[in-house]
Amino acid sequence: VRSSNVLSVESSVMVAVAGAISMAASTFSAVSGAADVEEIEADKRVFLGQETKADAVENPTASAITVGCAYLLGAAMPIVPILFGAHTFFFSLGVSLLLAGLLSAFVAFFSGLPVQKRVLTSVVSIVVAASMAAFLGLVVRELFGIS
Repeated sequence: VRSSNVLSVESSVMVAVAGAISMAASTFSAVSGAADVEEIEADKRVFLGQETKADAVENPTASAITVGCAYLLGAAMPIVPILFGAHTFFFSLGVSLLLAGLLSAFVAFFSGLPVQKRVLTSVVSIVVAASMAAFLGLVVRELFGIS
């Protein structure tokens, strides 16, 4: 019989990978669609004799890979505490907040963005998302009588 921690990690990894694939595919579709629209607009400007300047077009594949990897990194944050034996939601949330805060500070610092604002935005976003997910879990547990 597998421990609940192993099952939690396995199911979390499966959900994270599925989410990353979905996000990457959506990003690829959106970016390639935007590039197609920009190409049509540029062709119209040329046809109408208006000046056109070549805008830098985002690479759909690179964008999809970046979003997919970022999603996996974000999804790993609540999984990491479980790997080290966490059994409570609040411990996992605390570790996730710490990791997200550190990552946000690192990215903000090296990007020249305001560190406090980025960290606060990340922490608030995680608290809201985790609270909504926990509430939904409680509702589903009550509705289906899961113990």
